[in-house]
Amino acid sequence: MPRPKQSEEKHEAMKSRIMDAALTLVEEHDPEDVSIRMIAENVGVSHMVFYTYFHSRDALIHGLIKRQQQRFQERLEALFERIEKEDFLAVTRDALETYTRISKSRPRMFKLLWLTPKNGTHAHVKPVELFDQYINRLGEFLKIGMDTGRIRIREPKVCATTVLGMVSAPLFLYQTGRINNQRTRDQVLDESIDAAMHYLTCEIHKD
Repeated sequence: MPRPKQSEEKHEAMKSRIMDAALTLVEEHDPEDVSIRMIAENVGVSHMVFYTYFHSRDALIHGLIKRQQQRFQERLEALFERIEKEDFLAVTRDALETYTRISKSRPRMFKLLWLTPKNGTHAHVKPVELFDQYINRLGEFLKIGMDTGRIRIREPKVCATTVLGMVSAPLFLYQTGRINNQRTRDQVLDESIDAAMHYLTCEIHKD
C-alpha cells in the first residue's frame, strides 16, 4: 500500500532535515566520505526514505552547495544596507574578515563550496555558475565604492574576483597542505586582507 502523500510543508521540512544532517556530517568528515546511509542514520530514517527527497547523493550535494551559496548571497546583500549608514571601507574590511572567519571555522564546507571540481563527481552542480552569481553581485557592491570615490575605479567583476582571490588564497593553500599550520595561515590571511584593502584604495599613478 503506497504511503500517503505528504503536504508540501512536511516534504520541505524533511528535505531541510536531511540537508542539515548532511551539513553536520560534512563538517565532521571529508565530503567525499559522506554516504547516503550515514545521512539517513543521522536523520533517523531508512536510507530508502532518502530517495523520496533526493534522487541521488549528488542531487543532495547540489542542493547543499546552492543553499550555502544562498547564505553567502544573503550576507552580501546585507552589505548594501550597511553602507547606507556606515563607512564603505569599514564595511568592506569587516566583510572580508567575516568571510575568512567563517571559512576557517567550517573548513570542510569551504572545501565543498570552492574546491569542487568543475568536471567530476559533482559536475552537474555547476560551481562556476554559482561563483559567477556571487562575483557579479560583489562587483556591484564594489562599484558603489568606485562611484562614491571610496575605492579606485576598475572593472568591477575583475576587481571582485581579484579581492576574493587574494583573501581566499591562504585558505586554498591551507586546505591543500601547502600551509601546514593554523598560525601561519592566520598570519597570511591578515596580510592578505590588508593587501586587498590596499588594492582597492591605492591611488592611480599617472606618468
